[in-house]
Amino acid sequence: SFKGIDFWDYLGAAGHRVAIINMPTTYPPQAVNGVIVSGFGAPLDRDRSALYERITYPDTWWKEIRERYDYRIDMRWVDTNDKQQALAEVAALINIRFKLLLDLLNSGEYGFLHMTIFYINTLQHFYGTDEVVAEAWELIDRFVGQLLETGCYLIIFSDHGMMKIEHSFMINNWLIEEGYLKLKKDAGDIISWLDSLGQQRLGFKERYLSALAQRILPWRIQDRIPGMHQLLRTNMIDQKLDWAASAAMSLSQGVIYINRQKVGTDYEKLRAGLSHKLKSLQLPGKDSQVIDQVCLKEEIYKGDYMQAAPDLVALPAAGVEMYGGIGGDVFESRARAWSSGNHPEGIFMAYGEGIGQKPEKAGLLDIAPTILHIMDVPVAEDMEGRVLQEIFAPESRLSSRQIKYQPALNSQTDIPPQNPENQFLRKRLADLGYLE
Repeated sequence: SFKGIDFWDYLGAAGHRVAIINMPTTYPPQAVNGVIVSGFGAPLDRDRSALYERITYPDTWWKEIRERYDYRIDMRWVDTNDKQQALAEVAALINIRFKLLLDLLNSGEYGFLHMTIFYINTLQHFYGTDEVVAEAWELIDRFVGQLLETGCYLIIFSDHGMMKIEHSFMINNWLIEEGYLKLKKDAGDIISWLDSLGQQRLGFKERYLSALAQRILPWRIQDRIPGMHQLLRTNMIDQKLDWAASAAMSLSQGVIYINRQKVGTDYEKLRAGLSHKLKSLQLPGKDSQVIDQVCLKEEIYKGDYMQAAPDLVALPAAGVEMYGGIGGDVFESRARAWSSGNHPEGIFMAYGEGIGQKPEKAGLLDIAPTILHIMDVPVAEDMEGRVLQEIFAPESRLSSRQIKYQPALNSQTDIPPQNPENQFLRKRLADLGYLE
């Protein structure tokens, strides 16, 4: 439920027609001065046609792009063990997205277009520097060449970079060992116990009953008996967590939440102790840190929603993946979910008339103000980023143009939840490594 509005709404208010393609977190699509098709996070269950056909604005645009481009949100089939199949699916989506983008651009109807490729991200998470990733990037590069031929301004950026994963740190396992996190029993633990008994005494295959239950039982029931899973994914933890007895828990990638109702006045003491322990952790048998940095939430976040922010954010050392699931060992010398994890340094490139210098330090929050300035639209006063003036060539009109500001537009209110409960989507997210 987003309370603010997007920067393309400022462009639309200034009279620019916009086209937003495949942007994650834009479901349900809000009205824009132009067109929008929601990206990752939109419903994937084709049986819920009423929901699925609401992924565009206007609603009628979905039928058009579906028929003309065979447009779809996700890969038709996901098997991350078959890299050629994964490449074929990602390449199909890249082609669909760029063909739509180029047609909209060449129509001359739109002053601003945004497109998120997205599934190159998934491919790279699973295959790192494999040749299939290079092939997908080569396809993207060819389309970028076509964009450059149009003479448009072009900004390319990513929300993170990539790094090779060599070790997995099962942070919730560690929290259990340290006494911060407690799990409760459920009926699935009985299935796991019977599995162990059957394997030891009756010659059952490993996890025979659990595997059988997972094939037979609907996801909704499986979620209620997560104890049968050898590895609890992050999205199952809420079913297993003993909230009354747990002081802290974590999700993947290092965000840690403290149960203030339990710890009470010991909050600061517990948070400082937890931070110190994490900073002191070393990989078994190695003279290297597990955690590069631990930040307090007030060092990162500010604003009206601080109560919802994680209490600590632990940034892993190079090559270490922080895995939020529970199971296995605390430290594992392998990648548990992805072969390549997120790195804070991503991509920023800009091209167009008057652009010719490298940025001093570009951040994600700087993208929106810079785009508004290029299009001669005042920057919203509540935007935290800055216009990247240093990328403009000296004596160019962009360099000499004064940065203008405007009051923030009224936010959209009471936006409905982004997605109703959707078990198919939940499984797909897990398959792609986002609910590990």
